[in-house]
Amino acid sequence: MALEETFGVSVPEELKALWRLSAGESGVDGSDLMLGGWALMPLDAVIEVYQMQMRFQEENGADDTEDTLVL
Repeated sequence: MALEETFGVSVPEELKALWRLSAGESGVDGSDLMLGGWALMPLDAVIEVYQMQMRFQEENGADDTEDTLVL
C-alpha cells in the first residue's frame, strides 16, 4: 500500500477496509457511512497532503514534525 510506504507505518486491516468502503465518498446517495456527511480523503490525496505539509515544514524550519504534522 502506497500510504504505508510513504508514512513508513503499517495500516491496520480494519482501517484499510474502511478506506476501501468510504474514501472519496461524497456522503450522498444514501451512503451514510460517516456522521455529518464527512468522508475520508482518497488515499492518494492523503499522501499528497502529507507531502505538501512536510515540504512546508522543511521550508519554514519546523523543528519537530511529530508535533506540527496534522492530517
